Amino acid sequence: MQQVENQTASLPLFDLTSMLAVEALFRSGVKDPWARAIVSKFTDMYIFCDTARYTAPFFSDSTKAVENSDTFPVLQKLIELENSSLHSITYRTDEQITLNVEYMVDSFKAFENWCVNNKNQLKSWLKFHQQEWIRGTHNQRFKTNFLYPTQTLSNRNDLVNLSRILNTSPAEICYTFDLVLRYSLIGQSAGENQHYLAHPIREEQNFPTMNREPATPPNVPVQIGRSIVDYVAGMSLDEYTVFLHEARQLVREMGIVDLKPKTIEKETLRELAYKLWLPPKLKNWEKAYGIITGGICGLGAYPVLGPVSAALGGLISISSIFWSGSLPACSNKLKLLRWAYEWEIEKEARDTE
Repeated sequence: MQQVENQTASLPLFDLTSMLAVEALFRSGVKDPWARAIVSKFTDMYIFCDTARYTAPFFSDSTKAVENSDTFPVLQKLIELENSSLHSITYRTDEQITLNVEYMVDSFKAFENWCVNNKNQLKSWLKFHQQEWIRGTHNQRFKTNFLYPTQTLSNRNDLVNLSRILNTSPAEICYTFDLVLRYSLIGQSAGENQHYLAHPIREEQNFPTMNREPATPPNVPVQIGRSIVDYVAGMSLDEYTVFLHEARQLVREMGIVDLKPKTIEKETLRELAYKLWLPPKLKNWEKAYGIITGGICGLGAYPVLGPVSAALGGLISISSIFWSGSLPACSNKLKLLRWAYEWEIEKEARDTE
């Protein structure tokens, strides 16, 4: 069995398949169907972990490190902002890894069952991975198209039948099967009792003889990722990476980073949300509506309010029946209404009863 470089650091790890989902948010084209869950978890991992690791496949003809390639500008920017925040672990792909044929066939049967019961999700993921910017980097990282000899299964009746069900080619099935088989190999690089944030297409597989040992996930005192996941697609790459960088600094300055979940008072979380410009909602619509109508509409000419006054001026004509109460992130700094704001992360405050 091919070995991954030994690492002794007690650090969480994520795979580049997950990172592709994050990178795609700042490109045109198809997105990863698991993007919301991945971005939320990655955001929290990056903010609260001192250093996170990622696995990087390469072979002797690879010309660029992953973090220097055109495929991963988010990764590159985060490393530029704070070099110690991310660390790569490489594994070689010069030669295919031989597998016991019986094990590979049994694993494929389990994989086939998962595919048949998740057809729509898998079709969306295949469409995402068929984009040139993804396949191009795959070709740069693997000497052959497959790390495992999954292509030897391409003429099996069950694989051909699966490709018909999914309306894709046998080669696409072999590509996907090879990718999920790397779950165990990449997991080895996490180290004993270390957390591995795997892409769901890997994590959801249940192969025979595959052992899973539960590891303590990174400590996340408050889930910031959940608060911004709906807004990341509207950010630029620079805005998202700078947000992560500044959030890392802020949670350490406030002494939050090492606290346990549900051990922070609501007012502290409100202060954190305010400082991070997290998008708020109005918790008391009727009262806030009156204040906006009576006090803010006439302020549209004041340049100090800028786009905030324009946004709020438009909001007053929207009935609360059709409006969720969500405000743009810039509204966070309008102190006049701060008393009426509530943030998603407040739900994670300590129980005061």
